[in-house]
Amino acid sequence: MNIKINHLSYTYPSNQPFKEDALSDINASIKSNDFVAIIGQTGSGKSTLIQNLNGLLIPTTGQVEIEDYIIKKKVKLKNIKQLRKKIGIVFQFPEYQLFEENVEKDILFGPKNFGFNEKQLAGLAKKVLEEVGLDETFLKKSPFELSGGEKRRVAIAGILAFDPEVLIVDEPTAGLDPQTANKIMELFYNLYKKQHKTIILVTHQMEDVLKYANHVMALKNGKLEAYTTPFRLFNDEKLMSHLQIEMPLILKIAKETKKKYPDLDLSKVKDIDSFVMQLKDVI
Repeated sequence: MNIKINHLSYTYPSNQPFKEDALSDINASIKSNDFVAIIGQTGSGKSTLIQNLNGLLIPTTGQVEIEDYIIKKKVKLKNIKQLRKKIGIVFQFPEYQLFEENVEKDILFGPKNFGFNEKQLAGLAKKVLEEVGLDETFLKKSPFELSGGEKRRVAIAGILAFDPEVLIVDEPTAGLDPQTANKIMELFYNLYKKQHKTIILVTHQMEDVLKYANHVMALKNGKLEAYTTPFRLFNDEKLMSHLQIEMPLILKIAKETKKKYPDLDLSKVKDIDSFVMQLKDVI
């Protein structure tokens, strides 16, 4: 499922005489089965952009094309529910949206809303719980008795239950300890690698961008400043300074190490493990 963003601008309704665009003339294409990170300072337009991708917001000007769907002002979206089934959004702190009396009912709420029949629902909650690393003993537990990381996994399972082709995740590791955050990111990466889902990751964690993303969209003040690979972005010092974004620490270390070992291939450094492997090759 390809996503084409054409001259997209969005302005939030306001009574003020001077309005500022939250997004301004965004042009980009996201190919099926890609892992794309969206980065930028707070207020750069990241959350506004992802809400325009499944019709939660409608562009003020421009449009978004997704298969036969055109999200555009004054064009009525046919079967919007089906579009939102194909493009699932996991919002920041999704556990705040848990409300049912037990985990199973919470997970099945979305599929039921999308019209899944009893045969489709049978065993579904157990299946997606296993995908997020929880076993069936959680099915009858109250979501409010779970830890923060477990709640986050249940909320993600609720999105996976209706099997979206595109999964948009907004700051999925916010507020989590490092170990849990790493498990959550590995979950999304496995969905990309093994189930061939398109992942769109909104994040402030540049280490995750370097490690997982194939491409990165960099926003500033509502404008798309770059759409490139993480390696090219992080090696453009002028652009990084303009975006006010710090290079991942492991890449900083690798750059310093390259002064001593010129044959070190920085383009293959994604995390500490890949750095060590590259270093072994040149020492």
